[in-house]
Amino acid sequence: VIEGHARFLDPYRIEVEDKVICGKSFLIASGAVPAIPPIPGLAGVAYHTHKNIFELEQAPAHLLVLGGGPVGVELAQAFARLGSRVTLIAVLDRVLPLEEPETSAAVATALNRDGVDLALGEPVSEVTSDGGAPRVRVAGAWLEGDVLLVATGRSPNTGHMQLEQAGVETGPHGIKVDTFLRTSQPHIFAAGDVTGSYQLTHYASKQAVIATRNALLRGRSRMEPAAIPWAVFTDPEVGRVGMTETQALRSVGARTGVKIRNFDQVDRAVAAGKTAGFLKVVFENGFRGPQILGATVVGENASESIHEWALVVDRRLHLADLAGAMHIYPTYSLVNQMVAWDILTGHYLAGWRRSFLRFVRRGRF
Repeated sequence: VIEGHARFLDPYRIEVEDKVICGKSFLIASGAVPAIPPIPGLAGVAYHTHKNIFELEQAPAHLLVLGGGPVGVELAQAFARLGSRVTLIAVLDRVLPLEEPETSAAVATALNRDGVDLALGEPVSEVTSDGGAPRVRVAGAWLEGDVLLVATGRSPNTGHMQLEQAGVETGPHGIKVDTFLRTSQPHIFAAGDVTGSYQLTHYASKQAVIATRNALLRGRSRMEPAAIPWAVFTDPEVGRVGMTETQALRSVGARTGVKIRNFDQVDRAVAAGKTAGFLKVVFENGFRGPQILGATVVGENASESIHEWALVVDRRLHLADLAGAMHIYPTYSLVNQMVAWDILTGHYLAGWRRSFLRFVRRGRF
């Protein structure tokens, strides 16, 4: 292990702390750095990111959070529960804008319950500081706090490596790789956030396994997952895989089907008093039966329950495989089986109804 900044001298040599290292293969896994938006005045203000917010030795009296994505909502709720007054500021009109609207509403309700003030739907026009205290201008009004957290995404960490010296191509989202995770130089591989793909630890880990296998063993393993699950660790938790309803409507149009079950119909949730949640499944009404396109779980253990749907989407399993598998009672995951049965029952009833109407039209009844 050599600690320091590495830079390429040419496609086969790097330099780290004045030491030159040669190699037959390289794997770039330098991750990502916080993306800082070009807001007037922000560069001249002391702010924190997800990289250094945990260096605070005490909870701030008033925390201002810029960004309504996963990092923003997770840390906003965490600091509110630690006793800070928290104001979350986001340019879009809802938190977690890439998730289902029902998900955004549930998380916003939870944030409000924990005392987080939401300032949504207005851009930040300026950031200043008054005696070290950050001030953020939103819709003509100034919001003042003790600490400013910028949680507006991340950018690939490639700035110091002199990739051009090695002939490694980059794009606006990071290092360009093929399905084997090779860069424009076939002996140089890249994995994780630096490739600009899903910024998830488990996704990066999967990429690292494939890239290492291909680099060291001359393997031909491809990174082509059909389903990528992820979670937002708020309370309630959010777990999602595949398409949202909006994405499905764009993809398959009128063939889109949706089924929702609230947690107040799940005995484990009722017994535990954790009924603030739901499962929403999006599917395509195909000729051979419903094909699952995506699922969202909001509620207790959502990050665990979503894995069954990840398997269904990734392996293109038939819903009967999930519906027929024995589930432990009472568990939160039982809702997965319940919704699978709901969709199958609806599909079969619709088929029987169509058959019956055909018989009626033909004068059989």
